[in-house]
Amino acid sequence: MLLCITLASCQPTDTKSYLKKVIDNLESIETASYQIETHHWFPGETTPRVYPPYYVEEYHNPADTTIGASFVRLDPQNNMRLENGYNGKVRLSTFHDVKGVVEDDFTYRKLPFRPIAGPFFNYTRNILQYITETTDSIEVNMVDEDSCYHLSLVIHEENQIEFFGKAHRIPEYPHIIDPTSRYEVWINKSNNLPFKYKRDMEQGANMEICISPTFNQLKLSDFNLHSYIPEGYEMRKYGEKKKEKEAHELIGKQAPEWILPDINEEMVALYNLKDKVILLNFTGIGCGPCQMAIPFLKELKGQYSADDFELIAIESWSGSHSARTHYVKQKGINYTFLGADEKVLDDYHTGRAAPYFILLDEKRIVRKVFFGYNENNKNEIKVAIDDMLK
Repeated sequence: MLLCITLASCQPTDTKSYLKKVIDNLESIETASYQIETHHWFPGETTPRVYPPYYVEEYHNPADTTIGASFVRLDPQNNMRLENGYNGKVRLSTFHDVKGVVEDDFTYRKLPFRPIAGPFFNYTRNILQYITETTDSIEVNMVDEDSCYHLSLVIHEENQIEFFGKAHRIPEYPHIIDPTSRYEVWINKSNNLPFKYKRDMEQGANMEICISPTFNQLKLSDFNLHSYIPEGYEMRKYGEKKKEKEAHELIGKQAPEWILPDINEEMVALYNLKDKVILLNFTGIGCGPCQMAIPFLKELKGQYSADDFELIAIESWSGSHSARTHYVKQKGINYTFLGADEKVLDDYHTGRAAPYFILLDEKRIVRKVFFGYNENNKNEIKVAIDDMLK
């Protein structure tokens, strides 16, 4: 165990004692309402994407042994429309473009934990409790920044640590090079409560800023998550088949045309790729299976003549040119890497899911569609390419 605590201020003199005081304050919060401003960085980005604030109602829920909280997140820009929420039993997630709600009771995926990041005060409390109780290898630094204390936590473990309620070790994935987990919490001196946190992993970072909180004005007994479902929205269980169009419906049809930028900001058009087999890979920066597929795709690129075969990745998650450029260099990608627009994602019916592999023949007719990456479809993709090049 490595436990290194440093303090860049004259007060408080005992970091752990101070954090326990903050935890006591957090535990006095039965309910809270506030707005959250979210910042997000994809790998390689130095400037975050900043999203409009959303409204949160947070409830301490001791009956829930997962995160110990219930919550609902609403969009104040759209008449307090439901975005997502959790009541201790199920999570609801909305998809406004198709007027749908997905209910997840956590039985479809067999995981040792429920992958739910708690609401702001619950989440930051769990980080602070971890610092005061863990035997993991950690470094903690707290700096006095006039009106607040800035707390930094670096976790040196073989697995990344995520806070789904208590700390959980995330199973190892081959695409994770550095499993170091970094968290920062800013604590307001005036009330000894957190008002901002940042989570930073190899696959990206996010920050939440809590705005204008009010405390203990709500009642858990009045909370009914399903009452927030917008009128006219269709609800389905997590894992049920979607009714909207899917990429597989393109098989046998002409591939939709596109013109998209590469990492040099030069435009690449599908109609210029003639008389060759084309593998389109709809990918996502931060997507684990997508990163696992990269060595296979690099190998594919080198196995076939450029006159006969073209491999093109289309980045579906990040609109940042700098993030794409960093990703290509970091992963040593040797094939064309383009940035998606909304039209190509709509035309190919991916729903931003990744990875998709869509195989086109010499006339740009869609012949095969594969979703996900594993040893089975890796071999199927290779066989399909070989068959088309015979």
